[in-house]
Amino acid sequence: MKKFLFYLCLVCIILAFKGCIGPLQTNYVETKGYAYVLSPQDSIKVRFYNLKGYPTDTIFSPSNYLRQTPWYPEQSEDIPHSEEKHELHVKKLTNKSESIVIEGYHIYINDTLWGYNSFTDPADSIAYFWNWDKLARDTVIIRIKQCPYKLADVIEQLSLHYPDLIHRLNDTEEHNFSNYQIIRDIKQTPRIYLPEKPK
Repeated sequence: MKKFLFYLCLVCIILAFKGCIGPLQTNYVETKGYAYVLSPQDSIKVRFYNLKGYPTDTIFSPSNYLRQTPWYPEQSEDIPHSEEKHELHVKKLTNKSESIVIEGYHIYINDTLWGYNSFTDPADSIAYFWNWDKLARDTVIIRIKQCPYKLADVIEQLSLHYPDLIHRLNDTEEHNFSNYQIIRDIKQTPRIYLPEKPK
């Protein structure tokens, strides 16, 4: 019983600090920006800086699925904007075909909200949680519902109606992205309509 109460208190404290209980949730502001990268034939290097100013470099190998990458914009109006530290940097390492960067986290398709993560590889849907009983990490597969629409159709509609959120990379130059407002304001979420035809 003592163990149960300890874990219950621990969960409540964590949720309170995360702003997930009651009215605290209304004050929550997402501190990250998100982008998704599609690069079927080229390796992609992405770089961003964490809140302490340390860089993180990741290389994505070629894939027919979207890859998520977060980044951290400036967190306060008191901090001057730095292109290097407050924007996402994306660079193709090879240039065999076109790669695409989609800024944002989710999209309305036929008035249903979908995360771009529903176009990611289901095999990548793995999370790690600390298990206090075992004093080790548990691997958990997160079941992400796959979107019934083709990614190519979504990209086509985004290109037509939201060209500022979709970027086509056809070189090996470094490109910067900084549209984090699309995450913070649900009213800016793209809205497209596709025929009700599944994949």
